[in-house]
Amino acid sequence: WYGGSPLSNYARASVGQDYNISKTTLVRARIGLERQNRLDSDSASANVASVNLDMRHGFKNRALVGYGVSARNTSSQSNVVESKVVGAHVSYTPPPLPIDVVPTFSLNLERTEYSNLNINGVQRSDERARATVSVLFPKINYYGFAPTVNVSASKTKSSIPIYSTRDLRMNLGFKSTF
Repeated sequence: WYGGSPLSNYARASVGQDYNISKTTLVRARIGLERQNRLDSDSASANVASVNLDMRHGFKNRALVGYGVSARNTSSQSNVVESKVVGAHVSYTPPPLPIDVVPTFSLNLERTEYSNLNINGVQRSDERARATVSVLFPKINYYGFAPTVNVSASKTKSSIPIYSTRDLRMNLGFKSTF
């Protein structure tokens, strides 16, 4: 919604496959395609192709480590929308704690190139880092859903200073426990 009116319609399809390469290690591969139809400007419509490769490893003490890489290509007639993104992430969930909470710590890095967007002769490229702490409270569950608290901090450094940002967020939500 933009000013009370719909802004875009989209269709998305993705396919993925999980591979258990050992009793404690899972590899997940996924590809996706998306069509975004902007209702305000046809030139801002886009086709998005993405690929993700993730690995999750569990340890004997029940800690979990996850990491992965991703790439996304957005094609559009709009120089502001068209972009190429590569990213990497790592996450860690410690073994069960004496108190009944499940924290997860994660770090995401991403680089976005806007190959057709030049402002005063400078091509726009952004680098973003995000650190997140997520806490699940599994004992406070209601019909299989437990509350979560997420705190994240991110910083985007852009070659065009107006696009550089710092962000601190806190979200409350629910997560399935079954």
